[in-house]
Amino acid sequence: SELTGAVPHGINLDSSQIDKAHRNPRLPAANFLVGDFNVELPYEDESFDAVYAIQPLTYLQDHAFTFSEVMRVLKPGGRFVMNDVAALDAYDRENEHHRTLIQHTRELTVFGGFWYYRYWEDAYREAGFELLSSQGRSAVPLIKKEVALFTRYEKAFRAMARLRVSPRKTDALLQRMNKNSLSYIAAEEAELLTLNWHCVGQKPG
Repeated sequence: SELTGAVPHGINLDSSQIDKAHRNPRLPAANFLVGDFNVELPYEDESFDAVYAIQPLTYLQDHAFTFSEVMRVLKPGGRFVMNDVAALDAYDRENEHHRTLIQHTRELTVFGGFWYYRYWEDAYREAGFELLSSQGRSAVPLIKKEVALFTRYEKAFRAMARLRVSPRKTDALLQRMNKNSLSYIAAEEAELLTLNWHCVGQKPG
C-alpha cells in the first residue's frame, strides 16, 4: 500500500494474524477482521480493485461459491490474484511414492486439498473471470537454504536434547521436519507439485 496508495483490507480465520495487523501502526486496524472465506464475504458489491489470496485456498469448501463471492466484491476490471498449492502434470495418484512425497509435503506446509493446476484455471473461468496468467513458481532454492541451515546445527540440536537442555520431542520434531523438507524438494524437482501456483484473473468490465 505504501507503493501504490491502496487502502488495504484483510480477513483471516486465525485471530493471531489479525492481531498482528492491529499492532501495525501503518495499517488501518478497523479494516482487518477475523473472517472465513467459506461464507459470504463481509463487503458490499464492487468494493475492491483487487483481491489477493496467498496460500489459503486449499481450505475452500466450495470453490464456485468463494470465487463468485470474490467476483461480487470486485469492481469491474478488478483483479483476483491467488498463489497456492497445485498438482502438476507428472503427479500420479496411483503411484505410492508420489503419494508419500505429497503427504510429507502436506505435513511440512499444512496445506489442505490437493488440486490439479488446471482445476484452479477452470475455477476462474467458471466464475466469469478472464484468466490473464497461470504459472508455477518454485520455492526449492529457499527450502534448500533452510535445510542446509538446519543440517549445520543438527548436531547441536541433538546434543541439547541429550543434555535435556531442550525436550527430546523437539529434536524429534526437527528431524521429522527435515525429512519432510527433503520429500518436498524431491516432489517439486520431479514436478509433482508446486507450493506457488500463481493465477491472475480479471473481472469483465
